[in-house]
Amino acid sequence: MYTLREYMSNSMPDDRREIWFALGNFLDSFKLDPNPARLAEPTEPIDVQTDAFLAGAAEHLSRQNGIALPAWAGDEKYYLKDPFFPSGLTGPYRIFLLADSPLAFKSRNIYVEANVLSRC
Repeated sequence: MYTLREYMSNSMPDDRREIWFALGNFLDSFKLDPNPARLAEPTEPIDVQTDAFLAGAAEHLSRQNGIALPAWAGDEKYYLKDPFFPSGLTGPYRIFLLADSPLAFKSRNIYVEANVLSRC
C-alpha cells in the first residue's frame, strides 16, 4: 500500500509529465484501496501550485470516500493567492472552470473540471 507521498516522491519534479503520471497511478491504486492512511502525510514540496493541487486532491478524495481530511491538507500554505488554471486554457473556457471546479480546488483558487481526478 503506497501513499500519495510515496507515489509523488518517485516523480521527477523537473518533468511535469512524471508528476501527473505519478498522480494518475496513485488515483488508480487509491480507487482500489481508499485507506485514509494513504493520504495522511504531505508530499515533498514540488512547487507552490502543484503542492496546492495535491492538497486539493487529498481533500477531494477524502470527501468522495467519506474519510477524514488529512490535517496537512488544511494548512494555509496550500491555498493560492492568485487563480491557477492547470489546463493552461484561456478565454471563455475559464468561465466554465470557475463554475465547474470542485470545492476542494476552488477554495484553493485552483480551477479545474469537475472530473479532474477521474480515470478511465
